[in-house]
Amino acid sequence: MKFEADPYRLDLKGILTKEQYTDVITTLNDRLRPSRSGIVDKALLITGPLIVPLALWGVRHSNQNRRRKRLLRKAIDEFNTSHPTLLMRWNRRPQSCLTIERREVEGTDQVMVEAQLVESGPVYMDSQPSARIGAMATSNTQATPTTLV
Repeated sequence: MKFEADPYRLDLKGILTKEQYTDVITTLNDRLRPSRSGIVDKALLITGPLIVPLALWGVRHSNQNRRRKRLLRKAIDEFNTSHPTLLMRWNRRPQSCLTIERREVEGTDQVMVEAQLVESGPVYMDSQPSARIGAMATSNTQATPTTLV
C-alpha cells in the first residue's frame, strides 16, 4: 500500500499547504513500508502450485495485512495528535480511502480532502467523497463531488 505524495492536481481547499501534504503522505508511506511484501513473498507466490509455499505465503500475507492496519492506525493517531484542527481517518465505505478534513466546528460546513489509494494506475483525488456529501451539507443546496484526473 502506497499513497501518492505529489499534490500536483490536488485541490487542498486550504487545509494544508502542498509542502505539508507531501510531508504528511511521505511520512505515512515510510511508516507503512515494513508491511509491504518483499522478494520472499513473491517467490512463495510464484511457487504456489507446490501448495506448501502457497500456505506460507498466505500466513505471511495475513501478518502483513494486520501489521499494515496497525501501522496505519498508529500513523493516523499521530497525525491527529500533531494537527489539532485537522482529522485524518480511513473511510471504508463506499470505497476505501484516506481522508484529511477539518475538525467539525459548530455552525460551519466541513471541507474534506481525499487521498485515495490506487493499486496500479492513475491516481484520482476527490475534493469530497460522494457518500459523505449528504452528511456534510447543512443547507438545502446540492453539492456535487469533483474528480480530478
